[in-house]
Amino acid sequence: MSWECACGITNRDNATKCGGCGWTLEQLNEYKSSLENKNVKSTEEDKGIIKFPKQIDVVVTDINMQFGSMVLFMIKWALASIPAALILFLIFVLFGGLLKGCFGALIR
Repeated sequence: MSWECACGITNRDNATKCGGCGWTLEQLNEYKSSLENKNVKSTEEDKGIIKFPKQIDVVVTDINMQFGSMVLFMIKWALASIPAALILFLIFVLFGGLLKGCFGALIR
């Protein structure tokens, strides 16, 4: 038998936490009982928005990519950094020109 969390993920019966949001079964039961005790639904509940009680920490343990995909990703990453480098270069040139214009007489 399995149980479905408020986030919509179906979990195995022996799961202690939801695989989608991290809620425990006790938190889910408390949430469901609080909804049953309310006679009037809030606007957020009408829209289907679920407020989770805590921040969920995520840890990435592995990236499963083929070597060719990884190389292509790295090439795209390197090409995407070129405009950023050009923008930084222009900022430094403008800032240097501003400093030279303001303090150029002091250098001579």
